[in-house]
Amino acid sequence: MQALSKYDLNGVLKYFQDKRGIPGYDHQQSQNAKRPYFYFEPPRPGKSSAAGGFFQHRVTIHGVLFCPKEGAENDQDEMQDVMAALDHWIAADHFRIQCADENYEPYGAWLEEVQLTYQKADVDIITFQVRGERFVAYPQEEVTLTRYVYNNITERSGTTWQRERK
Repeated sequence: MQALSKYDLNGVLKYFQDKRGIPGYDHQQSQNAKRPYFYFEPPRPGKSSAAGGFFQHRVTIHGVLFCPKEGAENDQDEMQDVMAALDHWIAADHFRIQCADENYEPYGAWLEEVQLTYQKADVDIITFQVRGERFVAYPQEEVTLTRYVYNNITERSGTTWQRERK
């Protein structure tokens, strides 16, 4: 699950950087780092449900947009416009963001049903959440193993039988 979430995070980070040209980081920056920049916390995988060889992977990514200090060249309302523009682009892209691998190259999966929420937390800080989901196929070996464990089925003398309930 953690590897899946890392691809989701990389995809969102790349999407934000590509759309706005503002740098993004998945590790903390020093107090005197050049602003503005996005900081993304490690993703938090949500509930997953399995069916028919697939499972639904849900993730929430929390982040912060560190705006220029008060009185700097960019005004704070402009930074809220940055978030509003990202929300608009997500809608224009059909609420989908492509995942990215370790090198931030496009990965063959999409985070879907993406929702962006944000709020001004301080004069120079905007917090946000990106929520999304995707469906992932189980490898065939895991599907078989899961089916046997879940259905409590064992092999005996070449035939499959289900244990009787007591």
